[in-house]
Amino acid sequence: MKSKRSTIRQCKHLAKEHVDNPDEPAAPTGDSGFAEWVQISLILLHTELNKSFWLCLITRRRRNRSSE
Repeated sequence: MKSKRSTIRQCKHLAKEHVDNPDEPAAPTGDSGFAEWVQISLILLHTELNKSFWLCLITRRRRNRSSE
């Protein structure tokens, strides 16, 4: 499993590849909210961490069943 830092960097990189303005600051001054690439990064990160969480649960359940 990749480190969290590596996963965060990968999410940020992927998000910046798919927006119109990848050089926009994360929290532009005067605006309320975050840049589009930040929002996409957070969605990707949430999805990746949630997937890791479920894989961990499934693996743990399989181990418990095999030890019975």
